[in-house]
Amino acid sequence: MTIYDTNPLRLRININGTAAKAWKSYLNTYNMLSKVALANVEQELRNMMYIDEQDFTTFISQLCTK
Repeated sequence: MTIYDTNPLRLRININGTAAKAWKSYLNTYNMLSKVALANVEQELRNMMYIDEQDFTTFISQLCTK
């Protein structure tokens, strides 16, 4: 059993110890996830292409949504 298994919410954050250690654990976990999410969205944007006869307004709206 790891220290993360005792966390009832299963957030993968070390809540054993001081608040400072819990905050550092939170930042380490979610900063990495944020970087991965950002890379995925950036790749989606790079893969989007406007195709002839496609509704341009819809295409721009999709870009803004990403």
